[in-house]
Amino acid sequence: MIFAPQNIIQPGPALTLIDLYKITLGKMGYAPTALPPSLFFTFCGDLLGSSGEHYVKGGPVTFNTAVFKASHTFSDDFMESLAMALMRDQQFETDPASLMQVRDRFYDLLKGHFEAASLTYSPWFRPLFESRTTDDFLKIIAGHASCGAAMRVGVLGATATEIQRMEPLLLCSHAHAEALEGAYLVYGFTRACAEGAGDFATALRAGYEYAGQGWSMAENFLHRHGLTPEGQRIQPLYEKVRLHEDPYATIEDIAEEGIETRFVVPAALWLVEQAAALPPPAGIAKIVEGALEIGGDPDTISSIAMGLYGQLAGAPAYAALAAVQLPNPVRDDL
Repeated sequence: MIFAPQNIIQPGPALTLIDLYKITLGKMGYAPTALPPSLFFTFCGDLLGSSGEHYVKGGPVTFNTAVFKASHTFSDDFMESLAMALMRDQQFETDPASLMQVRDRFYDLLKGHFEAASLTYSPWFRPLFESRTTDDFLKIIAGHASCGAAMRVGVLGATATEIQRMEPLLLCSHAHAEALEGAYLVYGFTRACAEGAGDFATALRAGYEYAGQGWSMAENFLHRHGLTPEGQRIQPLYEKVRLHEDPYATIEDIAEEGIETRFVVPAALWLVEQAAALPPPAGIAKIVEGALEIGGDPDTISSIAMGLYGQLAGAPAYAALAAVQLPNPVRDDL
């Protein structure tokens, strides 16, 4: 199904992505200058990947078509990343009762958007937010293997948020070992870029190093609470995608695994590795076209990949995205 609404285009002046970003944040009461610049990459990836369907393979599409069909509203990808930016300086604990309080704070920041656009979120989120006992809460986060943690962690890596401060921000929704390994990989990649890594191979090595920490953290947390770690390791999965040049090499059924970390993170990395050899306009197009052609969870693949590529390419990528012109839509919320 297509989660994002399609725009009705009318004649009028074009709107740039940076204009839309400022309008969107302004409506929520936030100033772009008070937020990490990396959020803009997530915002752009989210919107530009929004016209694809979920849980099915995509098909060839041009960048111009993707821009024309892009929804001018955002999905969970941007909203969850924004929440991370707003929560990253707060101190939280990782015992179950404290994590439920973190979850409640997370929900407070998402509530308006989640209730209006819940179909854009993981199907696990409704029971997550409604769980009232620590046992129910732990069962949900232990089984939550979706790519959401990996999607929203890029802003934490890009701002070099301390890893100990990051843990409760992830554990409040995901304790699945695969989901946390994927999240730590994205964190390590973006943090390496923030600290000066300027090429894909260097950033990926850092991502792999952090990925192992994510798996170990999940194992330790789950064992403390009598739960068994599950999932697949992301590094060998990505190497499999590389070897076969096939983003579907990590899954058996896209209808069942289209939003899982094992599929989405390797697919995003594969696009970034290809885009990294290109200057920003072409690299940006490669990511968007590739995410829509892969399908499964195209807006999240695009969000993660755009965040990683943006950190690698830096200011030229920001400027290229800022200048992208969107058609003028008929919408009540703009």
